[in-house]
Amino acid sequence: MIVKAFVDTNSADLRLRPAGGIKARAGAAVLEAIDIGRRSRISFWDALIVVAAIKGDASVIYSEDFNHGQKFGSVQILNPFVEPSQ
Repeated sequence: MIVKAFVDTNSADLRLRPAGGIKARAGAAVLEAIDIGRRSRISFWDALIVVAAIKGDASVIYSEDFNHGQKFGSVQILNPFVEPSQ
């Protein structure tokens, strides 16, 4: 089954309907990314990276695009270009 999500980011309205695009097995990850994105005020694509890290049991995401030290559950964001504190 194929599911496509339509989201109005200005409201809590989320509609799912059969369509081409998102496979059902990835649908839960997409919905989690939408939720994390809204709660954390990050882009959907960044939230999808976070969901993939959580589902993959990663403990760290190295990125300069997130806030250094930010945590999403058990996953911590580290910016590899930030100098360690002395």
